Formats: sequence, C-alpha cells, structure tokens
Amino acid sequence: QSTWGNCKKMRQLVFSVFCCLSLCCGSAYKNDVCPLYKPISLIDDNQLSTLVAEGKGDSRVFFSVHFFASSSPFCHELAEMEQLLAPLFPSVPFYRIDGLSSSYLSRWNLRSFPSLVLRRGTLAAVYQGDRSLESLVEFVESFIDIPARNLSSVVELQPQHSLGQLPMLDGSMDPYLVLSFLFVAVWSLSWLKIRVWDSSAAVRTVS
Repeated sequence: QSTWGNCKKMRQLVFSVFCCLSLCCGSAYKNDVCPLYKPISLIDDNQLSTLVAEGKGDSRVFFSVHFFASSSPFCHELAEMEQLLAPLFPSVPFYRIDGLSSSYLSRWNLRSFPSLVLRRGTLAAVYQGDRSLESLVEFVESFIDIPARNLSSVVELQPQHSLGQLPMLDGSMDPYLVLSFLFVAVWSLSWLKIRVWDSSAAVRTVS
C-alpha cells in the first residue's frame, strides 16, 4: 500500500509538471509568434450604426472597419496585413463586417471586396492602395493624424512569421484554444485513470 501511495504521488507530480510546461509553452508562443497581437472584433450593421452615431459631431471618435467576403482571396490577404496593422495603432478600434450581409456596402457606395474604411467623426476615407503594411500605415497615419508605433519590429517580424488568416474567414483554430482543450483532456484522462487505479487497489486490498 505504501508503494501504491508513492506511485500515486509520483503521477500527481508528473501531471503538475506537465501542466506547468503547457502554460509555459502557451506563454512562449504568445510572446514569440504574436508579440503585438491585437484582437479585431466582428460586428454587424446594428453595431456599426451605433459607432457611426457616436462619431457624429465628435472628430475624436475614429475607427476602422473592413468589409470582407469570405470567398475572396484578396480579403484574406488584407486580413493578414490588418492583423499586423492594428497593434500599431492601439487607440484606434479595428472592426470587421461581412460585406455580403451589410446594408452599408451600398449606403457608403462600396463596390468591391475588400473595402477598408476609416471613420473620423462624420468624415470617411476608403483605402485604395496596395496591400502592403507600409501603405496601410501611411493611410491610417494621414487620416487620423496619429503616428504608428513599433513599425520597424513588425516589418522585421512579417517575413519570419505568418499570423495567418482570421479564424472568422478560414475556420482555423486559435492555438490558445487548442492548448486549453489539450489541458482539459489530459486532466480528465488522468483523473479517470487515478480513480480506476484507486478502485482496483481497493479491490486488491480487500481480496
């Protein structure tokens, strides 16, 4: 029984070490691959109407909205650049909206996908340049008059790491979500295994 107790403690220790390593790996991924990650929210027409209403008469209210079509490869390209662009302007909210279901596509006279629109108060500008990070940065800086930060580090990061298309566009899994599922799965299996082994040990002791 003493040997069984020692084995049980050893399994618990190994499991604890595994959990710590999983958390460390998740932290390392976040710091190495996505050092400037900034989430971009998916909105609908009602939310966009609220944003537009808040900006009326107040030039200090600004935001970016990307009208996309999930079937367009150009939208995927812009999404990758936008994921690098957003962290450079922490004070600028970035949003995305499904252009195929948005009435604003016609209301703002947008004729193609992707369409990246900047709003500042009642003013609006539609991006018409190439899908390079430098051009996008210049577009945002010139319209909202806020300088980008850490541009050199992002430009160095860009050829080395691909942040990938947005989950909302290509259905890819968030790595943090994968790690969470893995953690829960291993914890559950370990707990069940310990319970089974405890029951088996009890049966052997009684026998």
